[in-house]
Amino acid sequence: RDLQLTDTSISLLQGLAFALFYAACGLPLGRMADHRNRKWMIASGLAVWTLATALCGTAAGFAQLFLWRVLVGIGEATLTPCAFSMMADLFKPQRLALPAGLYTGASFIGSGIALVAGGAILSHLAQSGAPVLPVLGELKLWQAAFMIAAAPGVLVLVVLLLAVREPARRGVPVDRPVLRPPLREVFAVYRAKARAFNAVFVGVSLLGAVQFAIGAWGPAFLMRVHGWTPGQVGAAYGAVLILCGTSGAIVGGWLAVRMEGRGGQGQLRTAQLSALATLPFALAFPLAPSGSAALMLLAPTVFLGSLALGVGPALTAVLAPPAMRGALIAVNFFASGLIGQAIGPWLVALCTDRLFGAPVHVRYSLVLVPGVLLLLALVFIRIGLGALRKDASSSAPAGVRTV
Repeated sequence: RDLQLTDTSISLLQGLAFALFYAACGLPLGRMADHRNRKWMIASGLAVWTLATALCGTAAGFAQLFLWRVLVGIGEATLTPCAFSMMADLFKPQRLALPAGLYTGASFIGSGIALVAGGAILSHLAQSGAPVLPVLGELKLWQAAFMIAAAPGVLVLVVLLLAVREPARRGVPVDRPVLRPPLREVFAVYRAKARAFNAVFVGVSLLGAVQFAIGAWGPAFLMRVHGWTPGQVGAAYGAVLILCGTSGAIVGGWLAVRMEGRGGQGQLRTAQLSALATLPFALAFPLAPSGSAALMLLAPTVFLGSLALGVGPALTAVLAPPAMRGALIAVNFFASGLIGQAIGPWLVALCTDRLFGAPVHVRYSLVLVPGVLLLLALVFIRIGLGALRKDASSSAPAGVRTV
């Protein structure tokens, strides 16, 4: 209301402003992660996105808020390529899916806390009044919430610098400098395993788009259709994200290890299971007759949809040579940023504004968009899984049957 934002403009702030530059900056930062100190790269990015989060609370219009969201994306772009590169050096390839699931699950804890704490902060500020700060004056409720949300970043930065060490790079001699391979070699590795990489870059990214779309518009759906307050949505939906999203990502990592055949098949089998199992619940929850019924259906939607979100980067790390992990993981997150974070929420908003024509009809957008995306994801995942099976069969010794 204060900035006169439509659903479509909000979706651009939630998705494109963050994801486009997060994804674009992730490519050169991923290349840097292959030969620079990753701990200090993460620390620098954390400082940037903490400051940018606070600056979001100073925005006087769409353009300023878009700019600060871009800066958040640039800062956060340091994290995932460095984190997965570090994990690939700390764990054996066949065991990487579980820590990758733990890492992905932590993002659901953060998202859940954001909803729970954000709803509580807004409710508290609505009763006590927004604070008055020097220079800025009296803040709107949403402005104060942004600034409060930024504060923990300072503490996390201190813990990161004191508690995290830079691991030795697996497969690279310690007495030899880490060389950055030419981009043509990175592309050659991708091209040689294109169908498997595309199952991750496109297929798993489409699964992520479903979760981002639901995460972006699920709260609005509960408020517009079922009349819930922000505090109610924050507490209930935040709890679903923390419990179901986190456990789903962790269970997905465990399943990928349990179902592993050869060459990362367990990761894509988990992604296939996630898409198939999520579909009926994703179609059902927006049409539920009450908010409580919708929430009960949202829980398995989030749990099952989260199974695959950690296995994609884990498979990329398995398929990529050590000197190219950061670069190819960055390509993965370039795709997941554009397809998942940008396109998923935007498609829901576009359908609500242009196809169905009223904010309350967001429920129908939440049926249409996730349903189509899940079916598309299955196509790419099935093709990639077939390629991995073929590679495993062709590389198996004569007379040995591969699963």
